[in-house]
Amino acid sequence: MNDALNDKDIRDLKDLGYSVHLASDGDPPLYCWIQHGGASQSDYKHLQPFRRTEKQAWADCAAYAYGSMPTEAEPDWVTAQS
Repeated sequence: MNDALNDKDIRDLKDLGYSVHLASDGDPPLYCWIQHGGASQSDYKHLQPFRRTEKQAWADCAAYAYGSMPTEAEPDWVTAQS
C-alpha cells in the first residue's frame, strides 16, 4: 500500500502542528512524524516503525491525525517494493 499525500494534505498537517523529521541518519536514514507539544511516531513504533521515506512518515502522520491508525504494523513502502 502506498498512499502518499499530496502537497495540500501535508500543508494541512503542518497547520495542525505536525512535522516530519530525520529520526536516524544511519544506513538507511529513517524518518518519523512529530506533533509539536503532543505525540510522536516514537510513541507508536509498534504500529508505525520509523520509515525509509518522508512520504511514508507523512502518510503515517495522517493516519494518526485523522484517527485511522493500523491495528498492526504495516510494512515500509521501500521494503515492500523490493
